[in-house]
Amino acid sequence: MVIAKSRLYSSSSSDGSIKEWDIEDLRRGCLKTVSAHKECAMCLAATKKILFSAGTDHTLRSWDLSTLEEIAVVERVHEGIVSAMVCSKEYVFTSSLGCIKVWDPVTLKEVHNIDGFSQSWVRALFYDKELIGFLVDHPTESMCGRAMKILVPSTHLRQVMVPFIH
Repeated sequence: MVIAKSRLYSSSSSDGSIKEWDIEDLRRGCLKTVSAHKECAMCLAATKKILFSAGTDHTLRSWDLSTLEEIAVVERVHEGIVSAMVCSKEYVFTSSLGCIKVWDPVTLKEVHNIDGFSQSWVRALFYDKELIGFLVDHPTESMCGRAMKILVPSTHLRQVMVPFIH
């Protein structure tokens, strides 16, 4: 996963680290490495000032984007690993097996839990202006395939559309 901040980019790694790179001069190599997670750093997302990371160690962490200093950490974010993460104007969204959780980006306090996906992985999250969307894998025969679900507007956190993608 790679997140851009001006000409600097952050990447996550299977060794649990977050690395910062100068995209305009890659010959400089990695500018900074932070040991972020005990296991694989799976997902990155960012606001203008805060970088968020989630790992297979079941933690959600926030980092000052300018210094990569850790701000906060939440243990046991989901029962399964975090499979996707995205930031809106007001929230940080994480997804895993069976649910999406909504977090306050400053305090990392859980604001809302969107569940009811049974044994389905919420594999992707996206944010576009006021829309939050996600892609769900349905493992059962009766619900084979994928469903794209949209929550609008992001401040209401409610599901409004469930078309299936074949």
